[in-house]
Amino acid sequence: MEPEEAGGGVSEVQEELVMRMSCLSREKGLVVGRETGFDELTLNEVIAKGSLDFDMWTSLISQIEKTYPDDIEKICLVYDSFLSEFPLCYGYWRKYADHKTQLCTVDKVIEVFERAVRSATYSVGVWVDYCSFSMSVFEDPYDVRRLFKEGYPLLERITYAIHCGINTLNLSFLSSSGVP
Repeated sequence: MEPEEAGGGVSEVQEELVMRMSCLSREKGLVVGRETGFDELTLNEVIAKGSLDFDMWTSLISQIEKTYPDDIEKICLVYDSFLSEFPLCYGYWRKYADHKTQLCTVDKVIEVFERAVRSATYSVGVWVDYCSFSMSVFEDPYDVRRLFKEGYPLLERITYAIHCGINTLNLSFLSSSGVP
């Protein structure tokens, strides 16, 4: 079903992403195709239609990562587009944060994690990764503690959370930081 048939037309996010892709194409003189195996028109079509074809999205992500491993604008475009359609895909939030870690500032990585915890609030993996990341980069241990305090109540009802490590990570942090 096309977005128009679903009742809302193309979302503002989709329109913004199509515009960003068009601007990026013009700025970079992007002409790719047979020689790279990446068809930019396909990406534009997928974004514009708001495709829910998971396999198509994951293929596009893989192609972008292989073709443009250091181009954060293209990486952001494809991840932002994908995650607007599939926000609960924890592994892709992790991969996106990894790209940002390699190519951007800490603040940009934090932005990805903040979006991830808003989108996948009850994902133990997202919280564990965000708390682990914060332990390695935040200078103030109270900032790390704030994250644990924010995430732990959301996850405490999920028995699996304790087995996945959020509790262990929290206890490790508390014992090493001296934060009450």
